Amino acid sequence: MLANAWGDTVFPANQYASFYEKLTVPKRLELRPGDHATPELTGLFGLPNDVWTDTRRWLDHYLRGVGNGVDREQPVRLKSRTTGAYEGYPDWESVTATRRKLALTDSPTIHANVDSGADGGIVFLSSILDQVARLPPTASLPLLPRRWAAVWQSERYGAAQRVRGTATLHTTLTPSRESGTLIAHLDDVGPLGIGELVTHAPWTWHGRTPGEPFAVDLDLFSTAYDVPAGHRLALVVDTVDPLYAEHNPSGAQLTFSSPSDDPSYVSVPLGEQ
Repeated sequence: MLANAWGDTVFPANQYASFYEKLTVPKRLELRPGDHATPELTGLFGLPNDVWTDTRRWLDHYLRGVGNGVDREQPVRLKSRTTGAYEGYPDWESVTATRRKLALTDSPTIHANVDSGADGGIVFLSSILDQVARLPPTASLPLLPRRWAAVWQSERYGAAQRVRGTATLHTTLTPSRESGTLIAHLDDVGPLGIGELVTHAPWTWHGRTPGEPFAVDLDLFSTAYDVPAGHRLALVVDTVDPLYAEHNPSGAQLTFSSPSDDPSYVSVPLGEQ
């Protein structure tokens, strides 16, 4: 039995899901809002806690032989960051019913070493706020300085979009230095341009030839988040985030492009409506 948090800053949910899929024994995967060990915290004080309850049921069945039905339940159990409701799936692959691509058609150049304001948050604090109050990190997209942030946005969605699983970024990057760091943020953008963080991930490279383009494929951290009707999704890429150490030399620049034979995009996993 594996239980973890969507915002775990020590062991990302992606690692748990990948390990879970490789197991060939009776197994269960539970993911909830929060950070490292915060969903389980109240159980330490004897208070009601879903993780502790499910763990006891799992151990009762598989160690003591208790017929409590845990073996007949959907083995993948996810708690939405938006609604707080639980969802059951037969396996991790079934979490994503379909995918929708957001094309990244422009070719922006950004400068490194300055935080644009689009961040993954503060260690523990941001994920706990998301867990307790459903308040993810936010940023005003119209105010993000394009000198330090590349921004792409979808059209407004006519219906709610249930983001479930692992979004992936594919793009072509031309750096001005041999090493560097970028952080990709996927935001839910409301009518006033305020973006709430859906997911993100950092990526660092070394030993590249300056001025020579190369492909970037990045898995963003898995999540369960509902984008309301009338909102957009936006991808914001910059080079500094308080959650991470970065390796951008002074004066570095990053240019993103979308060649006709290898278009850039974000692939967003959508669950069933």
